[in-house]
Amino acid sequence: MGPRTGSRLIDLFRSTDWSTVVEARVFEHQYDEDPDQSRYATIYAELLVTVPKPTTLQLQIRPIVDEKSFLGVDVSGVSPDDPATPVSIDCLDWNEWLSMEIEQETLRRFSAAEIIAHALWEMTFCGWHRGDNVALLDHVMRRIALTNHSEAETFDAFLSHASEDKDRALEIFRYLENEGRRIWLDEFDIGLGDSIRAKIDAGLGRARFGIVLLSPAFIRKNWTQYELDGLVMRQMEGRKILLPVWHNVSKQEVMKFSPSLAALKAVSTDMHARTVAFRIIEAMDAPGARLPFQDH
Repeated sequence: MGPRTGSRLIDLFRSTDWSTVVEARVFEHQYDEDPDQSRYATIYAELLVTVPKPTTLQLQIRPIVDEKSFLGVDVSGVSPDDPATPVSIDCLDWNEWLSMEIEQETLRRFSAAEIIAHALWEMTFCGWHRGDNVALLDHVMRRIALTNHSEAETFDAFLSHASEDKDRALEIFRYLENEGRRIWLDEFDIGLGDSIRAKIDAGLGRARFGIVLLSPAFIRKNWTQYELDGLVMRQMEGRKILLPVWHNVSKQEVMKFSPSLAALKAVSTDMHARTVAFRIIEAMDAPGARLPFQDH
């Protein structure tokens, strides 16, 4: 059983005036990165109109003390499945922060204004703009990917998707990589200044499978069509197996776009991203690489 929770962070923001946060003097006493709190005030106003994104994490703030004095606080997230193990939330997107329930003990120890101040400091740890924290996480993951994926190595799969579906593609990518599969993804394998076409061609040529995240946006894009053409060519040469993943798209739309793709069995993102990843792994590991997916 996880820790008891109270209001969401967004509820505290909406019910607490900025002047009250300033009067709590948390920034003045503990955080000096923004002496007049003008940047924090701007971010506070932005967050008031930001749409929260659901998350299962709960916000936990704990004092850090030694035998003699108070040293500060630790701001972290806890999962209901493992409440004894706090997790870092520095790189969590701000809209997910807003959806976090506040742990009951945190509500007991700190006022709403203090919770907001500590949260704002942690949320801006990686930068003053929304997306800075996510960009840092992606940079770290890209460096790991580049380290693991040398030019001489092959990939288990090439993940083709439209930029509009980046969030879903990243979810599937992370579950596949967590299972030890090497996946080519433009987010991590095309660097600043690289030739996009050359990098895509290299990725296509070094991947055993092609995962195609089919969606209305995918169907509209030229780049995705270029990637799909490369995958289909290699499949026709007997060197590639297509693994279709349908994302918010109907069979009629896929049929109109590509009758050959519509004829293949596929997995749908109506399932959890982890389930989608596991079905992809089953397909890659199946004898003869047959697709064990359900018909639409």
